Amino acid sequence: MQTTPGATWTIPHNFGRFPLSLLVLVDGEQVIPDAAFPDTNTVVLTFAAPTAGRAELS
Repeated sequence: MQTTPGATWTIPHNFGRFPLSLLVLVDGEQVIPDAAFPDTNTVVLTFAAPTAGRAELS
């Protein structure tokens, strides 16, 4: 959960692998940000403007 709006969200997940799925919800609506995977345990999401919401990884 990203409660403070940010243009970039860095999400450590510690799966030891790249996520199989990524769902990002902002105000209950699905959005598709730019996603980068710098390593097998981190996802970096980039939005056009500061955004608050929720990301679900599996």
